[in-house]
Amino acid sequence: MDRSELDKIRQEQNFQLSGEVDDASAVSIGKFAGAAIAITGSVSGSNETRRLRLRALNTEDGQVLAVASEQF
Repeated sequence: MDRSELDKIRQEQNFQLSGEVDDASAVSIGKFAGAAIAITGSVSGSNETRRLRLRALNTEDGQVLAVASEQF
């Protein structure tokens, strides 16, 4: 991975941590990008009790298509 790819990843991480990403903005971004489905997610917890939560959203109407949650 070269430096420009690392910079893109850092920018994305900063954007996600800004709190500006919610289901509505994810749907809008997905629609703009031409995607039919947007996937959002979060990681919560700490140490040995972390949980990954994912949501699949239809970019046409914002409908939640699927939800998954897994402890790791």
